[in-house]
Amino acid sequence: MQVLGNMILVSTMDPGIIPRNEQACVEEVDTTKKCVKVNGVELKLKYCRICKIFRPPRSCHCAVCDNCVEKFDHHCPWIGQCVGLVHNNSFKHINSTLLYIEIQYCFSFQRNYRFYLMFMASALCFCIYLFAFSCRRMHQKLQDSGIGLLGVLRNCPETLALASFLFASIGFLGGLLSFHVYLIAINQVKSSL
Repeated sequence: MQVLGNMILVSTMDPGIIPRNEQACVEEVDTTKKCVKVNGVELKLKYCRICKIFRPPRSCHCAVCDNCVEKFDHHCPWIGQCVGLVHNNSFKHINSTLLYIEIQYCFSFQRNYRFYLMFMASALCFCIYLFAFSCRRMHQKLQDSGIGLLGVLRNCPETLALASFLFASIGFLGGLLSFHVYLIAINQVKSSL
């Protein structure tokens, strides 16, 4: 249920879509970049011709969603939405699992990115759980019948197929989750690499 809950949360939350400017015309803007000083630091804002706005730093226009997204990370085809990193300290959740609390504490500044990470982490835990029980079932079949691996393949091929699929899923999900944790550790987003 936690996997589905996180998937619903990440796919329904606003990733940080910047509203369009319907009044400005492309011809009215004389430059595609504008310099703004914030707290003594000069920032260059790029102009988006589609949304007709000057985008904030680290934002990008998503070609799939056709929106500018603040602190755009990537567009995820599995959830059908952009994943963005938007500062939001007031939004915190408490859950009983230790991993969820640790991730929420470490990444409490992000909007739907935290639920994207939780979706991947809970899916990885679910795959590990199913893989362990598939291996346990195959081990029990081997001990009970004593027919060997080929006999198990003939008697319950679905368990072996499930275990093989889960083994590959664990590798891919673990790699993807590790990559995103690394990106957070170096304070980068996928689109800036």
